[in-house]
Amino acid sequence: MWRYGSSRSGFKAMKQRDVVSWTTMVCGYVHGRQFTATFIFFEEMKDAGILASEMVLVSLLSACSQRGALDSGREIHAYIEEKNIKLDVFLESALVDMYAKCGCIDMAAEIFSKMQHKQTLTWNSMVGVLASNGHGKEAVHLFDQMLKFGDPKPDGITFKTVLGACAHVGMVNEGLCYFHSMPSFGIAPDIEHYGCIVDLLSRAGLVEEAFEFIKKMPIDPNPVIWGSLLSACRFHDKMDLVRRVRLHVIKLDPNDVGTHVMIANLYAEGGQWDDIQQIREQMVSRGIEKSPGYSSIQV
Repeated sequence: MWRYGSSRSGFKAMKQRDVVSWTTMVCGYVHGRQFTATFIFFEEMKDAGILASEMVLVSLLSACSQRGALDSGREIHAYIEEKNIKLDVFLESALVDMYAKCGCIDMAAEIFSKMQHKQTLTWNSMVGVLASNGHGKEAVHLFDQMLKFGDPKPDGITFKTVLGACAHVGMVNEGLCYFHSMPSFGIAPDIEHYGCIVDLLSRAGLVEEAFEFIKKMPIDPNPVIWGSLLSACRFHDKMDLVRRVRLHVIKLDPNDVGTHVMIANLYAEGGQWDDIQQIREQMVSRGIEKSPGYSSIQV
């Protein structure tokens, strides 16, 4: 664990502090998620007349990305321009990621468009910021550009991002095509990729297809995937499917009170009182009790 006090004391005791020692301190603070100390130390570094290394700047931009600190990120960008620091692929990627994570789409896109060499991380940042800010079709279009260039290749994160974008804009065929292409890139879909496809089909109202997809999965679906399907059943009024899904959900954890209550609530919304009674009887037979609710009043 990086400790601000002890590391700072050791640094202050040094007779000579070069750019390497300053870089080590800044990067250590970022790694330890001590972001306030990071930027305080960076100010001291500038006051000491030390020109920040690329590693320091990338670390600082990473800290801004993690905090969503757009103002601090802009200050780092201004520092880079003021000092005429040459932008390479790592620094450009860090700038794109910072602006993207902070929701500044235009600036991220501007830097991205000027880059001659782009890393997979850089593409992921741009596709992700477009998808998360309601520009799903643009995110898919950018992903298609990445595939056309052929280098770098997409990774698992890229596919999760673009599948999410497809789900939000209803691009079912495109999403399925991307999913089935993953092995050609040497990527084995994990549980999150399968969850993206369930979400893709469910949002499009293809609830039966989502159910069949889950049953054919080569890995065991988790409660999140089944929960997503149950929510889709309620939204698209597919209560007949709830009965079939219920058997699979309860099988995962037959003694989970939350699962039983969730399904009972779905039945209640559909006015299916016989099914609710059946759920209650199952809970009693298994010795499952719903935790009583309570209210708190502050006086």
